[in-house]
Amino acid sequence: MRLAMIIPRPARETLGPMEKFSPAIPPLGPLMVATRLKGEGHEIRLIDAHALRLSVEDLLKEIRSESVDVALFSCLTFAMDGVEETSRLIRETLPSVKIVLGNLHATLFHEDLVGRGVGDAVVRGEGEETICDLIKAWSKGLTPAGTRGVTWRDSNGTVVVEEDRPLIPDLTLLPHPNLELLPDAPYEAFRIRELEQGSIVAPIQAGRGCAFNCAFCSQNIIYPGLRLRRVDDVLDEMEAQSRQHDVRTFGFVDANFPPSIRYGHEFARKFRERGLVGKISWFTEVRLDLVDAELISDLAGAGCRLIQFGVESGDDAILNEMGKGTEAKSGLDVFRWCREAGIMTVGLFVIGMPGETEAQIRTTVKLAARLDPDLAKFSVATPYPGSALWHEHQELLKDAPYWKFSGWLDPQKGGPHLLEGVSLPSQKLARWQRMAMVRFYGNPRVLARLVRTGLLRPGTLWQGIVSAGQGLLTWRGRRR
Repeated sequence: MRLAMIIPRPARETLGPMEKFSPAIPPLGPLMVATRLKGEGHEIRLIDAHALRLSVEDLLKEIRSESVDVALFSCLTFAMDGVEETSRLIRETLPSVKIVLGNLHATLFHEDLVGRGVGDAVVRGEGEETICDLIKAWSKGLTPAGTRGVTWRDSNGTVVVEEDRPLIPDLTLLPHPNLELLPDAPYEAFRIRELEQGSIVAPIQAGRGCAFNCAFCSQNIIYPGLRLRRVDDVLDEMEAQSRQHDVRTFGFVDANFPPSIRYGHEFARKFRERGLVGKISWFTEVRLDLVDAELISDLAGAGCRLIQFGVESGDDAILNEMGKGTEAKSGLDVFRWCREAGIMTVGLFVIGMPGETEAQIRTTVKLAARLDPDLAKFSVATPYPGSALWHEHQELLKDAPYWKFSGWLDPQKGGPHLLEGVSLPSQKLARWQRMAMVRFYGNPRVLARLVRTGLLRPGTLWQGIVSAGQGLLTWRGRRR
């Protein structure tokens, strides 16, 4: 069958200046599904409307030009307006095309989406095996009856929820992602001038799931628990992609990599034993409490060039509310270890938790300056569907529009934040978000470092700071 795997574009017109600091990265989840389908003999094209900034109309033209039999959408909540609009246009203009929805939003709201006809079927949870079985049934002219992990609607209009499919027990059974399926898109995340990064910064995953349960996170809906690949299997993939596609830099998309100090040391040792130092570099994200000074030094000597840390808050009481289980002061040592080892850092911060005061936010902004990461991102607390925050405040979130489920929402463009009423007023949060960015990136030392590394393109940095400054001036003008 002819298939299109689609990553939809969110409603950027409602987003604020911090969105400019989050460029697109190659989408590993959809790429893995596309790779499995390609391996089954299907023709498939991956269309990344987010990275290519395609409008709904342009996306429909791409779908039409491919003469596809099935359109598959990767569904996250903040992009669902585009999914539903594209689905409607497909129904009107390409009625023979079947529509499949997957990923977190579709998994949570599968019965509603199928019942309303947004999709002919939903692939719930982990998708590689389920989607292959679904497409196989359709290619034979059969219904999805009995296909585990699928929700669909029968000829009488009844929504049928098939039994859940067990998780893939051994992740080494999955093929390596086929990078040739990625579109020629401007994937600019973590393009570092001082590194020879090859044709693409390739996504890679050493494990699925997370051993922690932060209040604002919902990824365990798709990947409950934590499953890890063997270190040798991960390194085999890195070597193969480097050899076949001239990949010299990888980005780990795990919730935490390395997942433990022991795993990290094994990875670093085997990385060096394979002679990969100087040939391959990589970046990752990990919790502050999953590293120590010895591990940071070991990773630096094994190709690690950048680490993102979810610091979240400078206030321990807020960290407890988030379910982080860490202390704000723990970041001071970790960021120092990284600077001493020559690893660049990104600090990830969240403001606007329920009950959080301006004094507590001020503490977070000050901590960001003390930690002195190479990049800092400040998002507003967002109750993503499936997260503990979402479950706790469902009454407040009833009938909330999709496009509000973003930490980059600009209330001047898109109205109040979702937690308005239990957190600070939206305009105050927007002011703090912009002020945090201006204070951090207005530091001459930070600017000089960014120019040297090229971690942010000058135009991107300038646009972000200018739009943040303009937002502050607008806010102050309205106060008068």
